Amino acid sequence: PEVFRGEKTTRCGELQRRFRRIVIEELINEPPYEMAWIKTVCEESKALRDAIVEATTDPSVDFGAVDVPLSCEQRKQVLVLRGYLGFGMLEHALNQRHRVEFGLDASRKKRLAIPFRAADVPDPRSEFLHPDVSLLLTIVAYHYSGLSRAQVVEALRHMGCQSKESK
Repeated sequence: PEVFRGEKTTRCGELQRRFRRIVIEELINEPPYEMAWIKTVCEESKALRDAIVEATTDPSVDFGAVDVPLSCEQRKQVLVLRGYLGFGMLEHALNQRHRVEFGLDASRKKRLAIPFRAADVPDPRSEFLHPDVSLLLTIVAYHYSGLSRAQVVEALRHMGCQSKESK
């Protein structure tokens, strides 16, 4: 009965806030190439850094009302982070059990993660409805299972064809 007094949910909420802050702080300190701007912007202004951290980690913050001087593309990237962190999509993806609740099905043409019925039993005609969840779980699935040699060769061929088309 003592579990239902609220201590557990309060503790979980605090852990979620800490996790979200750690992720965004690491992303700001060591951003991927496509988001190199975020490190520069956050080093220039502590107020802007705090606004970005709050906007991406706290879903109750109205991002439209936050006055941050960012380009349209930068705002889009912050909004994606807000969805993944502030609204718990990353936590949801990381809480799923690989090859039990989701995974990859080599027999499918699409190489996206799909729901599983049980351990190592893909649901034959099922897909995740939310595209961001599908994308996140696909990334997690490939992180756990890796790429086969044939998949690497296919990816390199595909990249080679795209670079020829762009010339």
